[in-house]
Amino acid sequence: MRVTLFIPCLIDQFHPQVGKNVIRILKKAGVEIDFSDEHTCCGQPFFNAGYWKKAIPLAKRTIKAFKDAKVVVAPSGSCVTMIRKHYLELFRDTPVWLDQAQIMGWQIQGHCC
Repeated sequence: MRVTLFIPCLIDQFHPQVGKNVIRILKKAGVEIDFSDEHTCCGQPFFNAGYWKKAIPLAKRTIKAFKDAKVVVAPSGSCVTMIRKHYLELFRDTPVWLDQAQIMGWQIQGHCC
């Protein structure tokens, strides 16, 4: 199995050992890992603070970064929730992006909700 790994900004900046452990676990399970260095932040901090317009460019960047991935693994339940649920809210009035957000929601694996 091959997955694309999404290491969220909080883990990258404050808990990098979590990201390293996820890689170690996936490799031990025989999973091949791709990594996109195009992603930065899913937009959750802006979204949660009520700055939806500032969250939208980050959400679009995340969707673009993982558009070719079949399965995305993320070690952050809150980021998975942002992508699966709140991207649908962000893009509810933008059909093209809403469709892409729905596809991303199906691709991403992690504990949420």
